Amino acid sequence: MRKIQFVLAVFLVLTGVLLGDDLTLEKLYPDIPLIGIPPRDVVWSPDESRCAFLWNSESERILNLFSFSPGSEEKLKQLTSFEKEGIAGFCWGRTDEEIFFLKGTSVFALDVNGLSIKEIWNSKKRIRSLSRSPDSTYLSYLQGRNLWIHNLKTGSSPQLTEFDAGHEGISGYSWSPDSTRILFYYQDYTGIRQVGVPLFGKEDVQIRKVPRPFPGDPVNKKKIGVVGIPQGKIDWVPKELDNLLSYSWSPSGKKILVEESTQYAGRRSLSVCDVENMTTKEVFLEESPLFTFSWLWSSQWLDDDRIVLTSDRSGFCHLYSLDLESKQLKQLTSGEWEVLDLFPAKGGELYFIANESRPENRGLYKVQQGIGEIKRLGDRDGVYKPYFSRSGKNISVLFSDDMTPFDLYLIQDGSLKKITESPLPEFKKYSWVKTQYLDIPSGKDGTKIRVKMMFPADFDPDNKYPAIIGSVYSNSILNQWGGRDSHPTWGLDQYLAQAEKYVLMNVDIRGSLGYGRKFREDMLKGYGVVDIKDLEAAALYLKSLPYIMPDKIGIWGSSYGGLLTLMSLFKNPGLFACGVAGAPATNVFHAFPGQMEVMKSVEDIKAYQDSSAYFWSQGLEAPVMIIHGILDTTVLFMDSVNLVQKMIREGKDVDFVVLPESRHGWDLGPSYQTLFYFKKIIYFFAQHLKNLYFLL
Repeated sequence: MRKIQFVLAVFLVLTGVLLGDDLTLEKLYPDIPLIGIPPRDVVWSPDESRCAFLWNSESERILNLFSFSPGSEEKLKQLTSFEKEGIAGFCWGRTDEEIFFLKGTSVFALDVNGLSIKEIWNSKKRIRSLSRSPDSTYLSYLQGRNLWIHNLKTGSSPQLTEFDAGHEGISGYSWSPDSTRILFYYQDYTGIRQVGVPLFGKEDVQIRKVPRPFPGDPVNKKKIGVVGIPQGKIDWVPKELDNLLSYSWSPSGKKILVEESTQYAGRRSLSVCDVENMTTKEVFLEESPLFTFSWLWSSQWLDDDRIVLTSDRSGFCHLYSLDLESKQLKQLTSGEWEVLDLFPAKGGELYFIANESRPENRGLYKVQQGIGEIKRLGDRDGVYKPYFSRSGKNISVLFSDDMTPFDLYLIQDGSLKKITESPLPEFKKYSWVKTQYLDIPSGKDGTKIRVKMMFPADFDPDNKYPAIIGSVYSNSILNQWGGRDSHPTWGLDQYLAQAEKYVLMNVDIRGSLGYGRKFREDMLKGYGVVDIKDLEAAALYLKSLPYIMPDKIGIWGSSYGGLLTLMSLFKNPGLFACGVAGAPATNVFHAFPGQMEVMKSVEDIKAYQDSSAYFWSQGLEAPVMIIHGILDTTVLFMDSVNLVQKMIREGKDVDFVVLPESRHGWDLGPSYQTLFYFKKIIYFFAQHLKNLYFLL
């Protein structure tokens, strides 16, 4: 029987157990998060004089329209004040005086100066992706998976496409510069594997079938189409697409740029389609069996005769210009850092996101075409998400750093001017954790990996602390509030460090962006192989620190991070005291086909088994908790069930937390659900890293 060093009251785990007097999970995760809700859908007006966005200044979830004008005495103007149902999307009219917006099933016109609102039409069904034609004759939108237009002069609303929305349709579209055509991305899901998702009722269980292919399965068919306006005639780009990366009009509207890769990411190509005769010509090709991540690639038009693209052919991902006539490829940026996003050219200048200053930063830069000298925009380290006016004269950004949640700023005279204040007033009352970045060696070759450490505000190096590595994932080291965007674990991290006094660490494992091609290629055919070697190096580094309790180090992560957690426990027994795996990808045979970019052919059975936690559970020696939502169709709930059953047969110490209403984002649900499983994680770590037990 385990020795109980401290007894806590039963049932408190669900009502505030282990929560500090000042900082509690309930305060961090109320219905409206303490950090508020940042602006979204930021768009500049056609004449570049105003910037509009969706937001709620009271940090409520009902989104309204706001705007600001650079140089105006009025810093921020609220344009709408809806209280029951917010705005779902919007677009500017011809000038800065008119905005069209979606609310419910209706489209409204807003007079920005007088703030009067007029309903334009009611579609009777939900619509999305509202856009205005460049000549302001039409509004366009998607209803279901079909494309419609509304003539602002006549009031007619013809349907341009008639796809069977049950298994085919449009995923995205864009207007041609002359407003005579719309370019769209079509997908057909016919013949895709269907998997069952259980729906538990009060008296019965139903099975809902959803399309969910596995590696090696047939995938959705993809095509690029062009529909004429207003007649609705469709022409198809004559090219079979495997993995579409991007598509765009040339500045004149006479050409279309299509970027694609194979499912294995071993071949990347750019093609140009002549719109008049719908003929396609390949203009750029890169091939390598070592390519692993197609989403690093991007391309844009410079003008009708030149393209700019990213490539890591130099060892690091940088910008190149391609002359379509001479086929000359010219490198525009260089260095041991990487370009991580690329935006359309503005007035002869290219804008991009890069980590040139520090690996954890995502700074905004520009480079003049043909010159090569880069200029950093903005005066603070952190993460920039930019929004450009038509010519690039004005730039607004969503900005965040380790101590600052995301908010909207204007870049003015090289500095950041704050526009919005999203966090609740209580946010400023707390002292948040301090962070430290450093490089540590990993593996036999001593490859440097970047780690981020977080310490309690009252950290004392003469004391001893338990430690937690996580939430583990690739690309987890970012100089922004809360780390990764996809999971709201910022409050959990703050609570674990502040109230529970853990030292926390995150690791940019192999496969992360910003460190060069070799750092990514090391991942080839190896989920749960070289990546967990980096986590092992991180754990050993923690064990070497005088203020860390070497036998009290935990690990946790979700999705791929759940795979990393389980593989670290299974393959390195004794390294960690315990672990928590949320929605863990335990069976790579059941991953999405996109994972073949890393794993390659499913015929390599050994590689897939070596990367699947299901086949390694016999190595477990430490306690583990698995959390999974029943409705998850990204990582299948049945895979966790099968693993847990196997571990029970093997006599392993496993806790299984089932979330009946949760999908893959098990920490993205309502606040009551977030509090439930975050408290489960806190209790589990307290039990195994601090020797605190419940009397059950």
